[in-house]
Amino acid sequence: MLLVVHTVYESRVFCKFVEKLREESSVYGAYSISFEDAFTLYTVAYMTALRFNGERVVLVDAGAGIGFSTIWIAKALVDSGVLGEVIAIERDWRRGRRLKEVLNSLGIRYRVEIDDALNVAKNIPRIHLVFIDIDKEQYYDFYKLIEERVVIGGAIVVHNVFMYHSSIRSLVEALSKYPWKSTIVPTRMPGGGMLISIKTQ
Repeated sequence: MLLVVHTVYESRVFCKFVEKLREESSVYGAYSISFEDAFTLYTVAYMTALRFNGERVVLVDAGAGIGFSTIWIAKALVDSGVLGEVIAIERDWRRGRRLKEVLNSLGIRYRVEIDDALNVAKNIPRIHLVFIDIDKEQYYDFYKLIEERVVIGGAIVVHNVFMYHSSIRSLVEALSKYPWKSTIVPTRMPGGGMLISIKTQ
């Protein structure tokens, strides 16, 4: 199955595919983002890719599970027509193996890293977009590792910002200051909320 959607029929095939993938995620203990969150993520990834047309963009999904969030980032990249790569990070080897199978079926350029996100972050030199949905206690530490690696004009998207956790609060506070310009999309998933931050300088 290719990710490019040209017809109503293909759109229906894609919708069925992602619905099944979201249901399957729970079998692997990966609690996926909601469709509302996914649409938000897709939009930010699409606009970010277009912003950097002419460069080889790097879009990162930190906490990929079996690929439900990754597939929306990948679709945004394909739909934009911009050259680039999706890097999906998943710590659990069972989920990581299924993640590779899912992404293999999509006809996109990708890299799966089955490791702790903090370890992987040290080895990604340049990031245009990163989606953070890892263990909540790691949010701020992960941010500190990637903040200098995000290019000017690049984006950080953070899931579950309405959850009460000291690491999330520290991250939200950091992204409310220069050089970041941030907003929160108040999605309805319990503990949801999507923080979108653009690096301005």
